Amino acid sequence: MTFPVFIKGSRSRISIAKEIREVSRLRLQYEKSLQSGIMRLFSKIGRAAAQEYRETGDVVESIKPMQTELGQILYAHSTEVLTRFANRVFESRKLSFDSLINTFYSMEQAQKVVGITRTTRNLIHKAIVSAEKEGLGVDRTARLITERTSGAIGRSRASTIARTETHAAASYANHTAQELLRLPNQKKRWVSVGDARTRAHHASANGQEVGIDEKFVVRFKGQEILMNYPHDGSGGAANNINCRCLAVYFSDDDEIVADTRDNIDPDPKPRLELTNIEENGESAAVINDILNTEFTTLSAQVVAKLPKPKRVVAVTAARGSFYSVGAARIQTSKRSATHEYGHHVDSQLGKREGTVFWSRENLKTAWKADRKAMGLFRVSAAAKAARLKEIQSELYDMVESEFTNSFGVTVKLRKSQGLAFNGANALSDIVDSFVQGIFYSEYGAFGHGKSYWRRNNFNEVEAFADMFAIMNKPQAKAWAEKNIPNLWAAFIAKMEDFNNDT
Repeated sequence: MTFPVFIKGSRSRISIAKEIREVSRLRLQYEKSLQSGIMRLFSKIGRAAAQEYRETGDVVESIKPMQTELGQILYAHSTEVLTRFANRVFESRKLSFDSLINTFYSMEQAQKVVGITRTTRNLIHKAIVSAEKEGLGVDRTARLITERTSGAIGRSRASTIARTETHAAASYANHTAQELLRLPNQKKRWVSVGDARTRAHHASANGQEVGIDEKFVVRFKGQEILMNYPHDGSGGAANNINCRCLAVYFSDDDEIVADTRDNIDPDPKPRLELTNIEENGESAAVINDILNTEFTTLSAQVVAKLPKPKRVVAVTAARGSFYSVGAARIQTSKRSATHEYGHHVDSQLGKREGTVFWSRENLKTAWKADRKAMGLFRVSAAAKAARLKEIQSELYDMVESEFTNSFGVTVKLRKSQGLAFNGANALSDIVDSFVQGIFYSEYGAFGHGKSYWRRNNFNEVEAFADMFAIMNKPQAKAWAEKNIPNLWAAFIAKMEDFNNDT
């Protein structure tokens, strides 16, 4: 395929804010279409694998078509995205453009098709191994296969793939088209969205300007990563998955419109105003401010679509925080406000489906899977103790000291000096639920304790509120994605599905 050679087009007025909004709008349009296509494929493969397992006890033939069909889906999708975004560049200069799909597909997407297929195959095999270890039988194993491919985990994977691949194609088209223009002294600027979901190292790269033939420098974990543009494959997964950054291109002759904000969130976060707050030790303004500060764009949008609590009581921490589901009433201190509001969201989502809490019915399998995967279920006391110490060291800043007692024996003490990162307390509570309060009572970690877990069947309910409370905390989110992947995937999938469907 040959490409035309272009010279300088017409002068452009470039608004950073407008570019963020327009590119984000187009990306989302294509993203949703691809997500639907991938989910249909995941569901198809999952059903076929489940049926094959029922009939033969294996899943060899059912997975074979996936690579070809996924390749067809991504090729067709990339054709649309590449053409739309490349032509968008040239239309602004009153020029025309040929498709560059074959180059992009061979360079960027072919290996991803192989990787996604391999991951899907591994998910199915892991489900089989797990089910056989637990002696679930053929039918329950088949249902688990379907759940892992087309359930919450499948939806979360489809969303991530759709977003990542759409943005990769759009960025490649934009960059290649700009290169073909050959404008004098052409430069590019890295632009990050700049909200709570933006990676810290991408926020640091915001505003960086280099020549079009030069590379952006993204500093991550002590390394300098060179990238031609956001979503450049050379940045690896840590820089590309779910990234929403973009590059803006301009020459000396272009006019950069002065925006009041270079970083404009394409999905403005609605503000929650609770007017029915009773002040009983804490001010209403503080509770409102805490909630609106800690809500992400996604959680704020979900909250905006659900009924507000009927009553909110603002108290000091000493008075205790809780949620009364029957009365839709929150009593909370500023420390627990987002967690307690998470209970209200969970309750309202459940109400729409005829249950008390959505989480109780829909997070049970994920909670059990993560408890086992974390090494806290059906293991020896010694193994459990060792694992809890490891987790404690990850969530808390631990220090060790020693002293000699009155008997001349050297005693070693291991104490916590506080949380290792913001949101670690919520994750500690989930771990506490896995071990029914031992983490709290025997390790001094944050949690609800033995009596609470034994008295109440709220494992999934508390997990939902804990995850809701860490949505705006990057380190806590990263820990959750790694250590409680099933819970996190199911939670985020529900939040996104509800937000997109209402």
